Amino acid sequence: MVAVQKNQLDSTRYLPFTPAPKLTSELKTTTKKLGKHLSNDYFKIDLENYFAQNKISSAFNTETTTPGYTLLNVGLGADFARKNKTLFSLYVSINNLNDVAYQSHLNRLKYADVNHLTGRTGVFEMGRNISFKLIIPINLSPENTGL
Repeated sequence: MVAVQKNQLDSTRYLPFTPAPKLTSELKTTTKKLGKHLSNDYFKIDLENYFAQNKISSAFNTETTTPGYTLLNVGLGADFARKNKTLFSLYVSINNLNDVAYQSHLNRLKYADVNHLTGRTGVFEMGRNISFKLIIPINLSPENTGL
């Protein structure tokens, strides 16, 4: 993405804090039923490729360039059932599987002082993130409660 102001000097030509160009690709497989007790299962893998942002507003040290980076994410999930009744659904996802150290171009904390533990300037984004989601259906209809 390029946001340009016409008839400006090179240092003020680009609007500040324009997001870096991004390309996202996803490959996903799903099935309605897998075996006797699993249904609506899926597996996905996706890549988020953020390109370098070199088109910046450099006047008055407004912002700095940001290198590109690629994030690999995976996820899977399914409904677990017995006697055609869903007992629960379970989903697992891992974002930034390769634990890439990166800074988003829009991260204002990338301008923070040097971190003496890592030796890097600024605050980096979160590393690998693993999340679990469990959904348990609760049916409170009168015919199921005995009322």
